[in-house]
Amino acid sequence: MTTPSNSETKPTLIKMLGSLTTLTLATVDADGLPCAAAVYFVSDDDLSMYFLSAKTTVHGANMLARPRVAGTAHDEHQEW
Repeated sequence: MTTPSNSETKPTLIKMLGSLTTLTLATVDADGLPCAAAVYFVSDDDLSMYFLSAKTTVHGANMLARPRVAGTAHDEHQEW
């Protein structure tokens, strides 16, 4: 089995991220508990993802204190 190279998969990822608007952002609070927040995001051709937030939000305060986060990009209107 062959694995596609970055040059083959990057255009697909750029297109996919460009069609999505919502990111579930996972952070950790001061007690070590997980927190998740839905945020709107945009991405660029380097596959960087950007969103706006205030440092007074729970996820903003968590990111300032503990900057390691995880996220999942998804369609806002999923049908299961």
